[in-house]
Amino acid sequence: MPPQILANQPCKEHILNSVAVEPGDWPSQARGREVRAFVIVGYDLEPSGRASNIRILQSEPNRTFDAVTLENFSRTTFATGISAVSCRHVASYASVRRP
Repeated sequence: MPPQILANQPCKEHILNSVAVEPGDWPSQARGREVRAFVIVGYDLEPSGRASNIRILQSEPNRTFDAVTLENFSRTTFATGISAVSCRHVASYASVRRP
């Protein structure tokens, strides 16, 4: 993944807890295969500590991990008292095929 993608995550400092996606939760088309993927999620941050306007901005391979990323991101907790727009979160996935 290009380093500039990882570097461009405004609001990352407000994430208190993000839940990792386990390989067993991966989409069936990605299980047991070599995978290098990422999903960029856009969102706004409400003062209540909740994300709103959550959307997929980009994903590679296209749409493979979108649903699991959105499900996982919905369980992320944020600091309260912060209001922000145009936030970004990058979820990355990688595995090697084992014989």
